[in-house]
Amino acid sequence: MTEAIYDAPIPGSSLTKEVGASALKNPPRYTTVDEAIEFYVNRMSTDEFSEQVADVLEMGVPVTSLVNIIQMHSVMEGLHTIDVSIMLMPVLMEMVALIGDMKGVEYDMGVESDDPERTSDALVQVATQKLKQNQFKQRSDTVEEPIVDEMPEDISMADEMSGGLMSRGV
Repeated sequence: MTEAIYDAPIPGSSLTKEVGASALKNPPRYTTVDEAIEFYVNRMSTDEFSEQVADVLEMGVPVTSLVNIIQMHSVMEGLHTIDVSIMLMPVLMEMVALIGDMKGVEYDMGVESDDPERTSDALVQVATQKLKQNQFKQRSDTVEEPIVDEMPEDISMADEMSGGLMSRGV
């Protein structure tokens, strides 16, 4: 007879790790925007970081995508919270753009549309919803009320007054 192999984790084992083992379960290292900006300025001013940013920008990665990766990694490492990272985004984008300018790299900020003639998908969806609502409204205005015949006289009022599915007659 073959033995069953049970190598799956025990349910709830993720909740039994020691306190502080995960970066997300600890308080962030930088709690204010000013502290986080100071950390990023020190980190981004190194030559190694500047070269890496320039290489990534030369590959055509938009500044918004690069900054999003940088700040989300810091959130996962427990350096700051997601709300601080949202407030940091414009500052980090300007810092990466400054690095691109200093290195002479052409970059895409990633905030403007490539084709100004193209209509956004959200605008198209709103327009189609309004069109459907107008068509439904026009249909409901043109539909005539159904003619209801009078009820036959042989139905008693007791049948009409039933209280519902589980009600009992008296």
